[in-house]
Amino acid sequence: MDILNNRVVAGLLCVVMVVASSVVGGGATLGSLRGQTAAIFTLGQSGAPGIQSDLNEIAAQSFNVTVIAGRYLQEDYTGIVQVLNSRDALLSAAGPREKHRAAGELVAATNMLRTTLDGLDLSAQDQNLLASCVVEINSRLMLIAGSGYNQSALYFNHTLERFPANILGRAARVSPLELYE
Repeated sequence: MDILNNRVVAGLLCVVMVVASSVVGGGATLGSLRGQTAAIFTLGQSGAPGIQSDLNEIAAQSFNVTVIAGRYLQEDYTGIVQVLNSRDALLSAAGPREKHRAAGELVAATNMLRTTLDGLDLSAQDQNLLASCVVEINSRLMLIAGSGYNQSALYFNHTLERFPANILGRAARVSPLELYE
């Protein structure tokens, strides 16, 4: 135990403990900040719902379009199947980037089905419902475009690139956030 009485060893142990506590504390803080920023995607900020809420509504409205289409087209019509498959892909997508891609495919498939329905003799009620679905989808797309998630994620990612966060983040294995793009 004479080694613990050595001033040089004691000094080195102090330095190691300070560095270790800095890495652990800094990593925990960065991890917490990452979690708070990532939650904006789901929970939103400043009273506005998150992108996930808007994506869920787009999925619901796209499904409503398939219900309307089912009244005039066979259930196995390619356009209906594409919307339903794209909707399932969106709802099962993991991460903002994959959700962005899946949402784009769903909106495109829904628009193609809507174009098909525009050429059919829909009842007045179904025309109104279809128009309402399209308006709601477009409204949600505009809300997503104005969301603060990407800006917050970019700010976090830039923070993670700067000193000392770049060192602490790597040591604590804190990764950058995906953007919704």
